[in-house]
Amino acid sequence: MKRKKKKKETMKDKAYEILIVDDEKDLREMLLAALEFFGYKGLTAENGAVAWKMLNSGVNPDLVITDINMPEMDGRELLRRINDKFPNLPVIVITAYGAVKTADKLQVAGADDYIEKPFSLDRLSKSIEKIFNRK
Repeated sequence: MKRKKKKKETMKDKAYEILIVDDEKDLREMLLAALEFFGYKGLTAENGAVAWKMLNSGVNPDLVITDINMPEMDGRELLRRINDKFPNLPVIVITAYGAVKTADKLQVAGADDYIEKPFSLDRLSKSIEKIFNRK
């Protein structure tokens, strides 16, 4: 009887885990379903404060997608803290602000990409793939 060799897991085989941070429950759930459809694992947090607690309690996502305007801790503050403590953790910022100046400031502050609301799931998927292809 032959034994099957255990296949060594590679980064390509690993399902990336993505933390979604947004105060809009419907958007969080829609993004979670979309990410799972794309083959990723998803986690959610309703604001930056909850996400920050998760990150500091050992949750180790491969990517964070965060909105800007949220109660308790907004996306700007979450981004700043992630850049300080977890500099290798990529972040995509979702903004309803359409202003290029705001988006430029966010990228300078360390966001790997930004997506303006409303956005297509295709746009989000391409942004995620671009980030993971750099890893």
